Amino acid sequence: MVNSTARQYFFRVVALSSTATASSPSLCINGKDAAVKMHNPIISDLRPVKDKPGCLELVWHKPQDFTLTRKSICSGAVTYELRYGADDQPGTRTKQSYLGMALNNQECLDSLKINKTIRLVDLCSLNPFTRYTVSLRQRYKTNFSDWSDWSNRLQNCTGTAAPTTVPQLWRTIEPAEASNQRHVTLLWKSPSKSQTACTSLWFNASCRSERSHNAPQAWSCLNLTDNRCWLALPTERVACSLTMANSAGSSPPGWLSVPAPTDAVLGAVEKITVRALDDSSLEVRWSAVTRRSLTGFLVEWTPASERAIERPQWERASHEASHVTITDLLPNVRYIVSVWPEFGNESGGVISTQTYTREGVPSIGPRLEVQEQDSSTVLLIWKPPPVEQRHGFITQYSVYCERESITREVYRVAGNKQRHRLTGLSGLYRIYMTAHTVAGEGAAGPALLVTVAEAYSLRTILFRIIPLVFIAVMLLILVAFGLRIKKSVWPWVPDPALSSLSAWFPTAMKPISEKINSGGAEHTSTCTLTQPLHNYTDYQNYVYCPI
Repeated sequence: MVNSTARQYFFRVVALSSTATASSPSLCINGKDAAVKMHNPIISDLRPVKDKPGCLELVWHKPQDFTLTRKSICSGAVTYELRYGADDQPGTRTKQSYLGMALNNQECLDSLKINKTIRLVDLCSLNPFTRYTVSLRQRYKTNFSDWSDWSNRLQNCTGTAAPTTVPQLWRTIEPAEASNQRHVTLLWKSPSKSQTACTSLWFNASCRSERSHNAPQAWSCLNLTDNRCWLALPTERVACSLTMANSAGSSPPGWLSVPAPTDAVLGAVEKITVRALDDSSLEVRWSAVTRRSLTGFLVEWTPASERAIERPQWERASHEASHVTITDLLPNVRYIVSVWPEFGNESGGVISTQTYTREGVPSIGPRLEVQEQDSSTVLLIWKPPPVEQRHGFITQYSVYCERESITREVYRVAGNKQRHRLTGLSGLYRIYMTAHTVAGEGAAGPALLVTVAEAYSLRTILFRIIPLVFIAVMLLILVAFGLRIKKSVWPWVPDPALSSLSAWFPTAMKPISEKINSGGAEHTSTCTLTQPLHNYTDYQNYVYCPI
C-alpha cells in the first residue's frame, strides 16, 4: 500500500509451494506517480499555423502550484492527450504525446522560464478553413498515474486554402415541353457549418452541350440560391459542372451528365427494400448491379407532398455497398425513396418506393360527393385525404350513414376504392367518412346531407291510379243504380207544402165556400171573413162557417 508520495516503492510477487518457490521481477514505483492526480491543464492559446492550413498550434500554460521542475517537464515527465473535433462532425479524435517534445530542451527551458508556457506538438492532418474544438488532459509519464480532468475547451479555425474536395452535384429533371426544352434543377450540398464559420464560400455551376458539332452551347447559373439553380436546357445530352471557391482558389469540378430523353438507360437495380429502424431513420437495401462500369449508387429521399415540390436529400455510396441508413426523418411523414446506380458521371435507371418511419392516424377524412341518386340509392364518390394529412397508408374506409340522428349504419370500404353505392334509403340522411391506417381510425371528414325521396315511374303511377279510378266508377254506378231503384219503388209525389199555394191567403172580406163534414154527411157551407187573413192562425180565428 502506497502511504507516502516522497518514497520509492519496490514490488515483487512471490509464489510459494511445498516443492518450489517462484518470484516476479521487481517493480519500482514512485509514490507520487501512483497516488497523485495531476492538476487540470490550462490551454492559453489555440491558433492556426502559418503556411500550414491543415494544422493548429496549442500553447500549454504551467499552473502556479505545479510541483514538477522545468527540467522534468522538458525531459518528458508529463504525458498529455488531446481531444479534438470539428463542430458538425460526429465523434472526436484523440492524440497523445509528451510536454516539451515540440521543442529542443533549451527552447523548452527558456519558454518555461520566460513565459511559463510550452508550444505543444502541432495538431495537423486537419481540414483547411474548418473550425475545431480542442481540450487537453494530462498525467505523469508512468501508466500507474491517473489522468487529470479535461481542460477548458478552445475553438479556432485552421488556415485558409483552396478547397480540395470535389463538390457533390445532383439534379432533378422535369418532362420536356412543347418547345423542346426541359427544366433541370441542379442541386448540391451545403458546406459544413464548421467551414462557413471560417471563410466565405461560393459556388459556380454551368452546363454545356456534349454533341454539338459546332461551338458547344453553354448555360450558366446566374442566381444561385439555397444551393440550387434552375436552367432551361434543350432535350439533347448535356454535361453540367460545379465548383466551390473561396479567397484562396477553387475546388476541382464535380461533373454530372444529363442524358437526352432518347438515350438508352444504362441499367438499374432489380429491387429495393426499406425498413424503419426508429422514428427518425430508415435502412435502404438494394440488389447488386453486375456491370463493370458501375462506380457507385445514389440514394435519394424526399417527403411526399401534393402542395409543393419538396427539396430532395441524397447520399452516395460506393459500388460495393448494398445498403445505407438515412437519418433525421420525421414520423407520420411519407417519404419517397429512390435508388440510382451510377456509371461515372451518368446515372442509370431509378427504382422508387414509398414508406414511413412510423404510421399514425389520418388527421382528416375524405370529402364525399353524390355522383348519382335515384328513388332509394345514392352513389358516393371521394378522393383520399391529402398525402400530408394521411400519416400512413390507407387500409380501408368507414362510411357512416345517420338518419334523423336516431339510427346509424357503418359500411366498410376497401382502401383502394373511391366510390360506394348505398341502397334501401328513404328520408333525410347525414353521411360522412373516416379513413383507417394500421395505426387506427382517423378523424371524420365533412358531413353530407342527402334527402332521398321516392320517385314514381309511369308503371307505378298506373298501378296506383287505375284501382282508384275503378273504385270511383263502381261507386258512381252503385249510386246511379240506387237512385233508379228508389225511383221505381217510391214514385215521386209532389209536396203540397212546397207549392206556392201554401203561402197564399185571401185578404178580401168576401164569402168563402168550404166543404164541411158533419154527422157523417158532407155538405158545402159559405164562410165569411170577419177580418183580413195574414197567416193560418188568422184563418182559424177570423173565418166563420155556419153548419
